[in-house]
Amino acid sequence: MGDRYKTGTIDHYNWENHILFLGYDEMMIGTLRKVCSTNKKTQVVVAVPENVEATRSRIKVNLKEEQYKLVEVIQCNYTDKDDLIKKACVKTVSQLFIIGQPDEATHDATNQKCLDVIADIVGDKPDIACYIYFRNQSSLSLIHRQEFGKDHNKPLWKKTNPFNFHQNIASKLLTGFDSGNKLMTPDYRNEKQNLAVCPKSNVHLVILGMTEMGMALAKEMLTVAHYPGHRVKITLVDDNAREEMFYFKGRYKDLFSYCKSTFFKLDWRIGKQPMECNLQNENGSAKDILDVEFEFIEGSVAHPKLSNMIEDWAEEKDSIFTLAICTNDSPKNMATALYLPRTLLEGENAIQVWVYQQGDNSMEEFGGYDLYKNLHTFSANEYGEIDLQGSIAYIWAEQVQKAYERSASGSTSSTKWHDLSQYERWSTMNNVRSIIPKLHGMGYEISKEGDKFKLQYFGDGDKSKCTQLDLSNDEIHKIAETEHIRWNADTLAKGFRPTTDGEHKQVKANKENKSKFKKTIFAHDDIKPYSDLDTDTQAYDIDMTEAIINAINGQLRNKD
Repeated sequence: MGDRYKTGTIDHYNWENHILFLGYDEMMIGTLRKVCSTNKKTQVVVAVPENVEATRSRIKVNLKEEQYKLVEVIQCNYTDKDDLIKKACVKTVSQLFIIGQPDEATHDATNQKCLDVIADIVGDKPDIACYIYFRNQSSLSLIHRQEFGKDHNKPLWKKTNPFNFHQNIASKLLTGFDSGNKLMTPDYRNEKQNLAVCPKSNVHLVILGMTEMGMALAKEMLTVAHYPGHRVKITLVDDNAREEMFYFKGRYKDLFSYCKSTFFKLDWRIGKQPMECNLQNENGSAKDILDVEFEFIEGSVAHPKLSNMIEDWAEEKDSIFTLAICTNDSPKNMATALYLPRTLLEGENAIQVWVYQQGDNSMEEFGGYDLYKNLHTFSANEYGEIDLQGSIAYIWAEQVQKAYERSASGSTSSTKWHDLSQYERWSTMNNVRSIIPKLHGMGYEISKEGDKFKLQYFGDGDKSKCTQLDLSNDEIHKIAETEHIRWNADTLAKGFRPTTDGEHKQVKANKENKSKFKKTIFAHDDIKPYSDLDTDTQAYDIDMTEAIINAINGQLRNKD
């Protein structure tokens, strides 16, 4: 019995109301730590197909002793029905995380197969909170647009929350107001250089490394980081930038029909002006549709000309500039950050530098030196935890969805969260998350200290002691307009396109065509400048904005 316990090969368990992780990946440690901290009397089971003892050792290293005591690691084939019933006890599980193995060649397909088997086992059991990891960001984008597919219509599929760890890390970095971690926001450089006190400035994020992390950060920046009255520029640098650009633009081809993009090689650089190549111009009135542009640069992160370009960007007076180092080589990321020119690390032109460390926070020790005070590390270990049902983000998203439905139909009843489509859920969730950068652009910061939310104002004017968001109608309308621009970018990135003139006429003649075109040909009649929307549609953005502001003020009033 002892050896079978150590190797996790006991063939039957009797867990009930337990939390189950199927598969193990180092990126899940933050979530595992979170569930162990918030469910202190609940059994947590990690089921892996092999290497039970090695997995148990890795978990023990990453958890506190009291957390580790809650965890049991077992051997289980998580696509096998008998193993899932007898070993993983999926019939009586309360929370389910389908993670998979990092070396699984068909990772996403295997995870979907696992979910399908479990959906058959549990039937219509109503109280399972289910999360499934998709390693391929393209798979996740497809699901956000058109669900899991026509064949996956069992009750558990509707309750399932798909996610990607890299996108989750990026989201936490940019908008993780409820995570308790420091926000590394690209709109703030120092007290004198931030959007609140520089009304004519724009945001410029440079990402070194078109890796999974780098591309996820670019995608989340596009999806949630929008600022009233300011434009955003995202620069991606990589040895293989041209090929990666083709993949990226191909994945988001509807977006890049309207989004300005530039490509050039570092070796082409002459003086301070790059030679522009492959410039895709914005179509029609795209400047009113989008507030973001992309730049792709091919060349080595270690190229001397890149260092010169970074210094030039740092000197631009109309830009809030941030550097994110996101290659897959943690030591190289660290070295790149530490050996930046001193002018970028201290003085008036010092910049904020984000350094990706794959499960390694050893660079944190440099934060004690003044020279490196603007260097910030981030990793899955710190920022990888996923939002669980019941979190502030979910609660606020449900409130915003209710506000939308009241505005759209006048009904006081609302659709249950898991009866919404994946598109509706993610659109609403991104609306909620994007309130942080929207407010930053107007000088407000929402932070969290322990369990308490705190409001600060760092813009011009006499609001330094404000304790509530007392926004004027003009400020509400600015946020609502920015939300529509953000929604345009988000919706185009999901693979929708604007309606043609002919389709728009059909929508005006029969409003049912609006939903029909959205579901059948992925054309949305609202992808247009905010000023071109009818007053009823503008009211949706205003009502949802007011719902978020009311939710924040309710949280700020909560002193318990």
